[in-house]
Amino acid sequence: VRACGDTDGERAGWVAFGVGKGMIGADVAVALAQPAIAVRDYRIDGRVVDCPKGVCADTSLPGGRNDILAFDGRTYTRADGSPGMQVKFVRLLNTGDTVGDRVWSAGANDVVWAKSA
Repeated sequence: VRACGDTDGERAGWVAFGVGKGMIGADVAVALAQPAIAVRDYRIDGRVVDCPKGVCADTSLPGGRNDILAFDGRTYTRADGSPGMQVKFVRLLNTGDTVGDRVWSAGANDVVWAKSA
């Protein structure tokens, strides 16, 4: 999976990509731009950054784990001077993590994405 997004240079930017019929209930990978690029496994169960009923890193849930196997990325400056980020990550379609992950099917999936403002 490769996800790209522009970030807001005034704060630590992020971009998220995952599967779900909407943001609530989605299983996503969140890439953070600062201080160094990092990709983490998240579950979204609400509109606030609060566990267990919000945007939660899988590792913050009892029995959950970070199922991002590998990632790579870079930050860059666009032609207009604004910051950007490109990131790619590897995750199994079925991680076996029943606490935080959904099975991503090999066929069609409903995709969700978001980025920092």
